[in-house]
Amino acid sequence: MLFSSQIKPIYKILLSPNTAFTPASAAATVGVSEFTTPIDKILRYYSEQKVLRKLRRGIYVKPDYNPLEVAVRLYQPSYISLQYVLQRSGVIFLYDESITCVSYLSRETEIDGNNYTYSRIKESLFVHFKGIEQHRGYSIATPERAFLDLYYLFFHASISTILIFSIKRR
Repeated sequence: MLFSSQIKPIYKILLSPNTAFTPASAAATVGVSEFTTPIDKILRYYSEQKVLRKLRRGIYVKPDYNPLEVAVRLYQPSYISLQYVLQRSGVIFLYDESITCVSYLSRETEIDGNNYTYSRIKESLFVHFKGIEQHRGYSIATPERAFLDLYYLFFHASISTILIFSIKRR
């Protein structure tokens, strides 16, 4: 009978349901402190051996990875929301292949043929987890939360700009 400590770290990673890893999440999967075990060296070694793929600095994936997991690993904390969620739930009908997320920063990036778009919201709004569902390896907003995020980012900002502009004109 094998004990957990006798199983090689790579097997624990490969048997994990998650498909995208940072060194910190890989350390949690393996069950060691990322500071006591050189987990980044293990990840680097197995990416050189073509067991894992290195997408970019600090992001490693299994060969059949889920792009949604990568989306929430690129910039943490973040969750999938906005147009991506509303489109898949049938609320909006314009097709866009980008995976849209809400995070602490605004950024667009393309990795391995997938477009990731991040929109910044206030930290005070980001800490409320109502309307955010936890799936295997990623967090995604409900359609209601995605609508409110979209309203906050685009319509709220537009109304504020109009009000400021009208006050300045007086």
